[in-house]
Amino acid sequence: MRLFNGLADALPGGSARRPVLMLALGAFALGTDAFVISGVLPKIASDLGVTLPQAGLLITVFSGVYAFAAPVMAVATGTASRRKILMVSLACFTAANVLAAMAASFAMMIVARAAAALVAGLYMPAASATAASVAPESERGRALAAVLSGLTVATALGVPLGTLIGQGLNWRYTFLFVAALSTVAWTALARALPPVPPAPSSRSANGWLPSRFPVLRARSR
Repeated sequence: MRLFNGLADALPGGSARRPVLMLALGAFALGTDAFVISGVLPKIASDLGVTLPQAGLLITVFSGVYAFAAPVMAVATGTASRRKILMVSLACFTAANVLAAMAASFAMMIVARAAAALVAGLYMPAASATAASVAPESERGRALAAVLSGLTVATALGVPLGTLIGQGLNWRYTFLFVAALSTVAWTALARALPPVPPAPSSRSANGWLPSRFPVLRARSR
C-alpha cells in the first residue's frame, strides 16, 4: 500500500496526471519482464533442455542489450515523434514476450529476450522525456519520478506475481502475463497520451556536434 501511495504522491496534477500514470504502467511492464525471469529460470532451463548456467545467459543478454540500446536509441530517435516511439516500442515489446512464451528452442528464447531488451531501451528514454514534456515545468521532477517508480513497483509486485504464475502454472504464462501488462499499457497510452512534439534537434548550425558542447565543437574546426 505504501508503494501505491508513494506513486500517487509522485504523480503530477492536472491533465498530466493520467498520461504520466500510463507511462509508469509501461515502465511497470518492462521492469517486471526484466527481473521476473530469475524466478522461473530453472523451469526454462529444464523445458528447453539447457543447464541452469546456460539459461542464465538470458539474463545477461537482456541486460547487455538494454544497457547498449537505451543511450543509442535515445540519440537515434531524438527527433522522432515520441508518441509513435512509445506506441511502436510497446507493441514490439508485447510481440517479443509472446515470442518468448512460444519459444520452442533456447536460441529462439535468446532472440526473444534480445528483442524485448532492445525495445525496452527504446521505450524508457522516450517515456521519461514524454513525462517531462506533458507535465508543468514545476512538476517535471515528479513526473519523471513517477515513471521511474513503475520499475520499483515492478520489483515489489510484478516480479512476485509473475513468479507465482510461472511456478503455479507454467513459465510460459509468465511471459504472457507480461505481454498482457504491456497490452494494457499500450491501450491506455493510446487513449490518454496527447500529441507530444519531438525533441529539438541537437545538431548545431555549424556541424553535427551538439551546441551544448562548445569546446568539442571548437576543437573539431
